[in-house]
Amino acid sequence: MCYRVTTLFGKVLYSQRSQRCDEGLTLAGPDDFRLGGVSIVVSAKGSQVQLNTRRISSNSASSHTQRFPQIPLSGFDIVREVSTGKLFVLEANAIGYVWKFDARIRASYAFSAEAQFNGLRKAAYILAEKTQQAAD
Repeated sequence: MCYRVTTLFGKVLYSQRSQRCDEGLTLAGPDDFRLGGVSIVVSAKGSQVQLNTRRISSNSASSHTQRFPQIPLSGFDIVREVSTGKLFVLEANAIGYVWKFDARIRASYAFSAEAQFNGLRKAAYILAEKTQQAAD
């Protein structure tokens, strides 16, 4: 299972969870990567993608955005280690691929990322707030 959390100036706009649906190779631990051809990211074709309702992964991403205050829009890929439950940030993405408020997401995954936290309205408020702060 992995999570993608998108933030704007450190505030979560949406979060999605991807889970493997097939019977792929299961890893017993980090040492199993020596087997080769193994991926721990389950957001590929054939995975089940849905909105994430677990607050902990969103909180983890929000705390990591504080490390990159100069990057307004960030996407974080987070995985959970099965044996310990620990969360690990695998990637911090600062390019436009994280902006998923369009009809293709609804068509592909049957959910609206925008609707999860009223994302577009929230983004407008965040941008207005930042503009006001810059003007002061």
